[in-house]
Amino acid sequence: MTPGSEEGQPAGPPAFAAAGYHPGGAEASSYGGAAAGAVVPGETSAVGGPWSAPVGWRPQAPAEPRIPTKRRFGAAVLTAAVVAVVGAPLGWLWSVVAPGVPIIKTDDGAVFATPSPEQFIASDGWFTILLFGLGLVSALVTWVWFKRYRGPWTLAGLLVGTVGASILAWEIGRRIGLDAFHDAVAKAQSGDLIVRPPDLRAGGFTKLWDVIPFVHGDLLMATFGAVIVYTLLAGWSRTPSLRPEPEPQPQPAVNPFYELHGPTPPPATQAGPGESAS
Repeated sequence: MTPGSEEGQPAGPPAFAAAGYHPGGAEASSYGGAAAGAVVPGETSAVGGPWSAPVGWRPQAPAEPRIPTKRRFGAAVLTAAVVAVVGAPLGWLWSVVAPGVPIIKTDDGAVFATPSPEQFIASDGWFTILLFGLGLVSALVTWVWFKRYRGPWTLAGLLVGTVGASILAWEIGRRIGLDAFHDAVAKAQSGDLIVRPPDLRAGGFTKLWDVIPFVHGDLLMATFGAVIVYTLLAGWSRTPSLRPEPEPQPQPAVNPFYELHGPTPPPATQAGPGESAS
């Protein structure tokens, strides 16, 4: 009986027994075919010490804390307010780039210089371009900067904000120079040509069943652009939460020989004359 072995149990090579190696035994674990509790070069085991984790184990990223509804609502209100305020400078820009409508003063009052002024079409076109661009940019900026608050609350804020921006741009743009136009009409003589400030023909307010007011036409172009872009970004997002998630850590490489056969036994040390096998 070799020293160090238990009574009645044959001991394998001392180097193997000390390492807990049992070749071909039924106690081989699923981690590389090594025996349960064995320490395999290049692998880790479930026992304590520096070899404290199984092969392929990595710490899970902590779950992102749920954002309270109150904070989501606050972010949506902030989004709506910021987007709506942008409508003021856009209204001024629209009044500058959109052409005015020529008016002629007659004895019966002011009339259009042409039966169907094309300036109304150009005015609607410029308003559509500016406000649709606002919708696109606001959706992209909100998606990139408000990563933590992506979702239906932010989309609702964009919807309210773009409608508010459209109304503000329309009201400011069409009123710039309107008082001066009325004064010019009052003082003009018959045959004088006056330019009327731009206004919308394909958009404005109306009432549903003469009770519920709502906007239509060009005043919905910014909302259309923002909702379409934000919905497409959400649809192409690779995470269900729409928010960035930590990248998975690469798992340590495992020798395929370990997975199929287990570790190979180290070469036995030949005992010299007079030396003990232990």
